Amino acid sequence: MPPKIIWQHALLYASSTLIWPSAQAAEFEFGEGKLIVTGAIFAGTVVRTDKPDPTVLPDNNSRLVGIKGGAITPSAGRNQDDGNLNFKQGDAVSTVLKGYLSLEYKLGDFGAVLSGKAWHDYALTNQEVPWGNLGNNYAADQPLSDRGANPYSAFSGVQIDNAHGYGHHQNDNFAVDWKLGWQKIDWGQRFIILGGLRDLTPVDFAALVRPGTLRDEETRIAIPALSLNFGLTQNT
Repeated sequence: MPPKIIWQHALLYASSTLIWPSAQAAEFEFGEGKLIVTGAIFAGTVVRTDKPDPTVLPDNNSRLVGIKGGAITPSAGRNQDDGNLNFKQGDAVSTVLKGYLSLEYKLGDFGAVLSGKAWHDYALTNQEVPWGNLGNNYAADQPLSDRGANPYSAFSGVQIDNAHGYGHHQNDNFAVDWKLGWQKIDWGQRFIILGGLRDLTPVDFAALVRPGTLRDEETRIAIPALSLNFGLTQNT
């Protein structure tokens, strides 16, 4: 059976983000079951469109890169102004090539899912900056470093996402769906209300701000769990 191709299109962000989308899903007959392959590849860049505001920069730092700082506390800490000191107007803040892949095999009422994501940020890895960061020991005119960063925040990485089995059982009295393994438990779709059940699921904030974010696929981190969903029937 030839694969069934479903093309999806991502939005082209205006202003500072440029995305070239290529996403697809395909279904294959495989043995007695069905293999579903879905994925997306993005290349995008984020460019700073405004100048650093001197009024928020401590002068003891900003003067080292030629900016007269006007912050009320000129001797403020060293790292809260790294972004403003490293990126001027017109600089690429992030230039990313990334991909997401999901494999799902279904056989009757049972199945398994394995998914993961990979990314590489060319700007953060290779672009020389005038100030530096903690990772590169604040070496001026050198690329930034992700030394010591969480793996999800690294400039390049590969992370396994979902890795679980699932099934469906039903009789005259009730129906139950289950998942066992690394999974994302969906407590709702809203991001703007804090403190809800959705906050029980870890969030990949680095993925959230990369160009071309796939919100549900990339920004939530799978956790090991057994989840059950019970449904009532007319005979219950």
